[in-house]
Amino acid sequence: MKKIKQYRLKGIYYRSFMVLIVIPILIVFIAAIFIIRQMMEDSAIRNIERVQKNMCMNLENEIQDAALRLSHFLYVNDGTITKAAAKTDTYDMEKKRVLSKELDRYFNFAMCPIEDIAAATFFMKNGNYTNLKEDFSISMAEIKGADWYVQALKEKNKVSVGSFNKKITSSKYGQNPFYIAVAISPDIRVDQSGRIETAMLIVVSDLEKTIKSDTKDDSLGNTILLDEKNEVLYDPEGKADLIKGREIKDGQYKFKEEKTGKSYVAVARSVTGTKWRVVNVVRARKITGAFLRTASIMLVIIAALMLLFNIFSHYFLKNIIHPVNDIIQGLKVVQTGNLDVHITPKGQSEIRNMIHSFNQMVRRLKILIKENEQQQLKKQEAEMKALQSQINPHFLVNSLSSIRFMAQVSRFEGIRKMAEALIKILSCSFRSNQSTYTIREELEMLDSFIFLMSIRYSDGFQFEKEVDEKCLDYQIPRLILQPLVENSIVHAFTEKEDIGVIKVSVYEDTEWIYLTVEDNGKGISEAQKKRIFSEEEKEDNYSIGIRNVYTRLKLNYGEDSKFVIDSREGSYTKTKIALKKKVVDK
Repeated sequence: MKKIKQYRLKGIYYRSFMVLIVIPILIVFIAAIFIIRQMMEDSAIRNIERVQKNMCMNLENEIQDAALRLSHFLYVNDGTITKAAAKTDTYDMEKKRVLSKELDRYFNFAMCPIEDIAAATFFMKNGNYTNLKEDFSISMAEIKGADWYVQALKEKNKVSVGSFNKKITSSKYGQNPFYIAVAISPDIRVDQSGRIETAMLIVVSDLEKTIKSDTKDDSLGNTILLDEKNEVLYDPEGKADLIKGREIKDGQYKFKEEKTGKSYVAVARSVTGTKWRVVNVVRARKITGAFLRTASIMLVIIAALMLLFNIFSHYFLKNIIHPVNDIIQGLKVVQTGNLDVHITPKGQSEIRNMIHSFNQMVRRLKILIKENEQQQLKKQEAEMKALQSQINPHFLVNSLSSIRFMAQVSRFEGIRKMAEALIKILSCSFRSNQSTYTIREELEMLDSFIFLMSIRYSDGFQFEKEVDEKCLDYQIPRLILQPLVENSIVHAFTEKEDIGVIKVSVYEDTEWIYLTVEDNGKGISEAQKKRIFSEEEKEDNYSIGIRNVYTRLKLNYGEDSKFVIDSREGSYTKTKIALKKKVVDK
């Protein structure tokens, strides 16, 4: 057998795999990459927002607590502490020392020993001040020049909030402490002496601890606290330069550092009750780090799957596709008529069995063809002998045509018409290569048959037709009306004294074509109808034609045909044929 150069099945196999497996996997992989990336980014942002929310809540609680402490400090016991603080405004140092001790006793009683209070100070209008705890390590000018201090002077009896991000006393409060300052400037109703300019309370915030505990994960970034002017209030990790010069509002931002070109994500959130804003700045790759690891794992898995498929494909092509392709090529050779084909068995056991069966089939087919050729030769010899003793149907048609011609020449019109009618009937009967024709042709043949029968029975019956002309071009089986009409002529009127009437109708509806043959003869009994449709009963002269029509309809149309006989003994017989339009050609 000729060696196969091209494996079409192999190409189809690879194309199908690419279209049905590889491309969908790649599409799903790419879509999954984008979805997972977005989900991980969203998850990282939500974690940052959760940490920020916790920081903001702590700051808000600390500010509110400091404001309440300061208010309580000023207004408790009808302003006892405020009055005591006003008395310390004196230049007599000994008197001031005694009064300060009394004020300190009031302070400790009102506030209780609280470690987070770094300082409590009364500033006098004449420039003096009284500290209730430690002295400041920063100048008074720096404190009084702060925006929050100026704001307190403008709005009497209203707490103003500020901060310090550097050491302000000699005590140590962590490596990078953050101080919250609250100040109130009392009016004459609170400070009847009119000496106190402001009362200030400074507490140590837990912001440093919160940042250290909540931002251990690198994906949470660095925390920076800004004021309303986007100036840094607190930057324990020294990352404020990343957002320097940028307008920061609540929400998310993506930007690149100009010097390094590194991408960053910033998430900002306002602290309620202040104009402060907590900002977390994180490297974009820190957020997508887990995503890159996940994507790498997925890529390795897909590469492993592709490798396994390649191994499987090699095995599949070698043991299944190539042997099957050999069988296909062998079938093509057999199709050309060449039976000298032999395929070498290979591949899986099932494929080898198939190849063995193919080889056996070809050998058996070769033997059968030789036997058939011998039988055909013998059959041809027998047919040649049989043809010599048979009457050629065409000889009958040609002979009748000659009789018709002679009758026409001799002007025997009746004989000519009979011969012509008989020629039509015989021509229809001898159409062995055509099983259907139009209703028009059936009716024309039926007219010829009626003509002959009317001569035979001396016009002993009347024939009527009622035909819808729209139905004339439908195809129907040959000779399905003639046997029914003949049955009525021969059997229906044998006991009838008056002239019998046969009526043929052809009509249609939306789905069916109907052909009916009706006579006013003696009718048939139920037993006769059962005998006609019974396969066990032997055919008689009455039922052979009807059964032939019924059988041909069932063989050609099946359930798309109906054959119904309606009869009353001594009155009528009506045979109705229905053919579904979809099974015929118009």
